[in-house]
Amino acid sequence: MFIPAESSETDENADSPNVVERVNLNAAEAEDLIGLMFIDEEQAELIISYREKNGRFESIEETAQIEGILPVTYKTLEEFTYVD
Repeated sequence: MFIPAESSETDENADSPNVVERVNLNAAEAEDLIGLMFIDEEQAELIISYREKNGRFESIEETAQIEGILPVTYKTLEEFTYVD
């Protein structure tokens, strides 16, 4: 079973191959997003640009409104990111 960890958690699971640190969409830099599956530099820049233009994300679902975000990218964002 795969259980992503919140980034605010301790590194006690850092050696576990089944735990991935989730990324905060409201604080992420492009490099943070590029490290996720199916997110390349172009997709990361679209997300960052949208956030800079529209302000903080209220929900991950909001990323589906970004022109150019592919369905596979949205699925990755649902699984590996969060907003606060």
